[in-house]
Order: sequence, then structure tokens, then C-alpha cells
Amino acid sequence: MALVGLVAIFTFACETARGGGWIPSILDPTAKATYGFQLVCNAKKNSVQGQLTYHDHGSNAAFPGGVDIHGEVPKIDLSTVPTTCAQLDIGSPPNITQFQGQYRPQGVGNCDAQPSECGMFTVFVADETFCPVPGEDAWAISLSGGRYDGYFNGNCVQGGNVTVFN
Repeated sequence: MALVGLVAIFTFACETARGGGWIPSILDPTAKATYGFQLVCNAKKNSVQGQLTYHDHGSNAAFPGGVDIHGEVPKIDLSTVPTTCAQLDIGSPPNITQFQGQYRPQGVGNCDAQPSECGMFTVFVADETFCPVPGEDAWAISLSGGRYDGYFNGNCVQGGNVTVFN
């Protein structure tokens, strides 16, 4: 049963979600923070995995070069736990997902070789919900550990799109 908790760490539910675009930079209101991501729940293989790229093009005293990461949700074989993709979806809000994984700053090739540079990310995605204008998408990211420890940014998507397939 402990492994079911591990799966829940990686995703609210087992949606497939993808998108790309930008939100305002939290580091500099005149700059953009761009993202691209994909989270796939494969019901045939009973697995979930994903990846993301994120760049906050602003800068401030805490992050003078901005934030520039690649993240990965490692493949989780759900057949090793007593659940399926469909069971993870039960009770989850429609058009919303959250997922976690490990990030590495761009330019860091291997977290094993430079573990202090790497950390964990959490991404929240809302497809046509949460924003004041109907039909707008929302996107947020939080980073812990590593070079960008304590970084957070989230907003309604200003350009681009996110899609959550329930």
C-alpha cells in the first residue's frame, strides 16, 4: 500500500496533459517565463511518465541568471502497485492535474555527477479553469532543492495552451 502513496506524489490523477506557452516572469514583470511539458498516462502499458522544459527569462538578486531547467517524471509502472490509470482518475477534478519529478539546470548533464545542482519540481496545470476569464488556462511551478531552491511562479497562461485529457 505504501507504493500507492508514491504514485500519488507524482500525479493527482492519471491524465495525459501537454502544453506550451508563457506566463509572466515572477523575477521581472517585463519578462516572460516559458514552458513546455508532457505528462502521459498510458492505460495499455499501465504506466505514467513525463518531462518539462521551463525558462524564466527574468532575473533578480536571488536568481541573477533567471531560471532554466529540464525536468523529468520518471516512468512509473503502475502494474507494480495495486492500481490502474483509470483508478487513479476516480475522484480527481476534471481538467486539472499536478505532477512532480526531478529537475536539472540547463547545462548540467548529469545529476549523479552534480547532485547539489539538481532538485525536485512540482507543476500544477488547469485546463480552462481557475482563471477569471472563462476558457483561460493556468500553470504553476515550484522548485525545491538544488540551484533554484525556493523558486515559485504561477499565473494564467498569457500565450500558448495547456490541455488535460481526463
